[in-house]
Amino acid sequence: MSTKLEILVLSSILDASTINAWLNLCQDSFEVHAVVNSSTLKPTIQIVLAGITAVFINVGTTHSHALCEN
Repeated sequence: MSTKLEILVLSSILDASTINAWLNLCQDSFEVHAVVNSSTLKPTIQIVLAGITAVFINVGTTHSHALCEN
């Protein structure tokens, strides 16, 4: 069973507590994805996916989630 990976876009004020909360949500998403798909993504891929999500908001897109099909 394959599911889509949903990573919330960082769309709040950039301060330490907001970034920390966003990173925790990213980690939760990767953990759920690993359980559902019985496989994990390499940490380097997780960083790239989270980074791409952060870039989406910085270039003015209106998407609420970045989706990645496994």
